Amino acid sequence: MNFLAHAYLSGDDPDILAGNIMADFVKGKAISAYSPAIQKGIYMHRKIDLFTDTHPAVKECRKLFYPAIRHYAMVIVDVVFDHFLGKNWKHYHPQPLPEYTQQVYELLAGYEPLFPERFRFVFPRMRAHDWLLSYASEEGLSGSFYGLSHRSPAFTFPQETMELFRLHSIRLEHHFMQFFPELVAHCQETE
Repeated sequence: MNFLAHAYLSGDDPDILAGNIMADFVKGKAISAYSPAIQKGIYMHRKIDLFTDTHPAVKECRKLFYPAIRHYAMVIVDVVFDHFLGKNWKHYHPQPLPEYTQQVYELLAGYEPLFPERFRFVFPRMRAHDWLLSYASEEGLSGSFYGLSHRSPAFTFPQETMELFRLHSIRLEHHFMQFFPELVAHCQETE
């Protein structure tokens, strides 16, 4: 769900970007079908997820959502952190976010023949609705919560989730600002 962070953390390498973005759709031994450079992106995605899932700031954020939405708190915090990355984009990247997102889609389009089946379904929607850019606004964030409720019938709390986000947004952003530089440093260390 946090596609913007995965794209950003891929740096300037298109193969790593492709692997990092489609990693959640590559299961088991299917990874061996990809070039070593794309595999590097897939492994990078997994390292990012592991670091994120075990970070104390992320755990604190999940606690803010957990009483209302239970295990979906993991997914929601990922999306919320993409919101804060998009909102604060100018602090992390010199290229304006709208230009950056279009560049990412163009690069990814060159890899379409390699997309796993489920990602072939997701990518056109991601691009058409500019998910990477939409995360930056509250309206886009709310839309992603409602989108999740359509994709996952058990997630029936998009409105409550948005209310919790608004209630805790200052605290959530503080945790993001603490966490994200550490994640960037972690990715640079593990290259």
